[in-house]
Amino acid sequence: MKKPVGPRWTLIHLLRFEQYLKLDEQSDTTSLAQRDRRLYQSLDASLQTRPRAYLAWLRERAAQSVLPSDAGSIFNRAYVATTWLAIVFGLLTGVSLCYATLFYDGTVPVNVAIFLTLLVLPQLVMLAMLVCSVLLSLLGGGWFSAWYRPALGVMQSIVGISWRRLSASSGGDEADQRSRNEEILKQTLGLHSPLFANRALRLFQVLGMAFNVGAVACFVLLLAVTDRAFGWQSSLTDSARVVEQVVSALAWPWRHWLGAGVGYPTLEQIEQTRIILAGASQGLPSQAATAWWPFLLLCVICYGLGPRLVVYIFAVLRERWLLARLSFDTYHYQELWRRMQSIELHSFGEQSPHTAEATTAHTPLAPKQTLSGNAFVLSDTLTRYP
Repeated sequence: MKKPVGPRWTLIHLLRFEQYLKLDEQSDTTSLAQRDRRLYQSLDASLQTRPRAYLAWLRERAAQSVLPSDAGSIFNRAYVATTWLAIVFGLLTGVSLCYATLFYDGTVPVNVAIFLTLLVLPQLVMLAMLVCSVLLSLLGGGWFSAWYRPALGVMQSIVGISWRRLSASSGGDEADQRSRNEEILKQTLGLHSPLFANRALRLFQVLGMAFNVGAVACFVLLLAVTDRAFGWQSSLTDSARVVEQVVSALAWPWRHWLGAGVGYPTLEQIEQTRIILAGASQGLPSQAATAWWPFLLLCVICYGLGPRLVVYIFAVLRERWLLARLSFDTYHYQELWRRMQSIELHSFGEQSPHTAEATTAHTPLAPKQTLSGNAFVLSDTLTRYP
């Protein structure tokens, strides 16, 4: 029968863990060793690995004393607030850019080249960067952290603003407590940079998904309530064959199950929808002029929304994997482990048969008599040899 899965580490737990460790720096070492040793000895054998023992220690500390200003809760609230800001900003940006590229006054058709340049080409560049991010993440945390350091810095700045505001309104101490919390955030981020870089990856996927959802929603709404005509125009080429090759390459993911004329325009439709200078939409066949929109919509979904959703799911699973493999074997976490593994000493003494009344200053001790004293014995030795 499979064992039930116990509590897991989270980023919130890591920040609270750092905060409790910081508080312990102000306490007496002897009392801390006694407290942590007793906690460790009370754990089951399955919980005496370092990550599980530390999590049990954290839960015990949280039950005994409430933090004056919970760094974990503040980070969680700051990250949620930043996520909502990213969603709102992404939606507004996607809607605005899509509406601008699809502007149609009834005379000149929507230029497909502008739409692809502003909405699809940047997505292709970001898709290549996402592939690099995923590969580096699989290769190792250090490579991924170095690659994603600029994005991590942006996330730290944005979350830091929300962090300071929430820390200021959380009751607790004034500036002193807020500065300690910021120091804890910075220290935890340095110790677990792959985890926070992965969280930054998640945040930027939320922003990208919101942008593409806004663009797709605006596109579908405009198609539903207005009549749009599409065409193409370029000063670099006037060959419909070249355009057809570019379109066919972009439609590669779906052209095998949505053929020409459905998933993307045919060569004939491309030739018919070329925008001539001072040309009017009336000069374009209506069927050819509307054949472009499935291709444009699928480009946004396939190269924008879909990959970001996949990478977001990957980042969520990756964070679970990283948290499950926390080892806490760096020097920073050795002090707590030493306290848990410390040895408890007991002392006891035997009463001497020579009391003060029986032995006077004029009665010397016999040569074979022994003096009583204190004996220090390890508790483990007492257990084995009572």
